[in-house]
Amino acid sequence: MDRKKNVLLLDIGTNGEMAAGGADGFLVTSAAAGPVFEGGNISCGVAGVPGAVTNLVLERDPAATGGIRTVELSTIAGETPIGLCGTGIIDAVGEAVRLGLIDENGTFEEPWFTDGMPVAEGRFRFRQVQMGKAAIRAGIETLLTESGGEDPEEILLAGGFGFRMDEEQAIRIGLFPEQFRGHITMIGNSALAGAERYLLDDRTAAKQR
Repeated sequence: MDRKKNVLLLDIGTNGEMAAGGADGFLVTSAAAGPVFEGGNISCGVAGVPGAVTNLVLERDPAATGGIRTVELSTIAGETPIGLCGTGIIDAVGEAVRLGLIDENGTFEEPWFTDGMPVAEGRFRFRQVQMGKAAIRAGIETLLTESGGEDPEEILLAGGFGFRMDEEQAIRIGLFPEQFRGHITMIGNSALAGAERYLLDDRTAAKQR
């Protein structure tokens, strides 16, 4: 991380941990998103296990069940789909927005409101996504305001969830603001990388003597 830059670090899960700042220090906070981004409280949600849908593309098709057809789909380990994990959930909502299945209030149109949206042989309902997304977005907006109100020059997205997330879909559903586009870097398991860096740093070894 370049401490001279204005940076935002995000780790999105049940608790969305985040830090914003740079050379003058950092402000940190967390937002209680609930288990939705780990597949919890979703009609066809699952954890990040083999068979979990990570990314997908949908299209309208009057001949398909429910009028929606899955065009592209990726799962963890290439296994048969068993449900949607966090990134698959974001893609499903993003595709519903793109196809006009959801109105400006975040409500499915009929028949999807009553029946759910067909995805990978399952039926998807997403009220919990609205609440989880709102918690994360509120945390981001509050943190940036309290840290000076400037847009970050770089957004670092940590964790397994962030590693597979589609940036455009996350912006489309409002999880991230439009100005984040093109500034997001997926950094994977930052906690492990940080611990490794600390343990291998010569200055750390010197302190232990």
